[in-house]
Amino acid sequence: MAPNATLALASFALCAATFIIYFSRKVISNWWGLVLGLVLGGIFGNLWDRISKAPGGFKGEVVDWIELPHWPIFNVADSAICIAAAIVVILAIKNIQPTDVRSHGS
Repeated sequence: MAPNATLALASFALCAATFIIYFSRKVISNWWGLVLGLVLGGIFGNLWDRISKAPGGFKGEVVDWIELPHWPIFNVADSAICIAAAIVVILAIKNIQPTDVRSHGS
């Protein structure tokens, strides 16, 4: 995806990781903590590929290596992010808040 925009994607990922690390201190739900951990793990997994694969310096390509029949090729980091998204949908349906809404004046 976007082979000419790896630096922009890496920059976005670093911004997202920074936000998650900051926001995670306010989370009171274990399920939301799991979601943030999965997303953070996925971000750092893909960033590792961008840093460690040629040409390096946040310009390397993410390596997708898991191939199933009739399914797109993916990696463990992609799986973590997709599982987190599925959990977010379930949490939203169940109206489970990540933080104490009352403490924010709502």
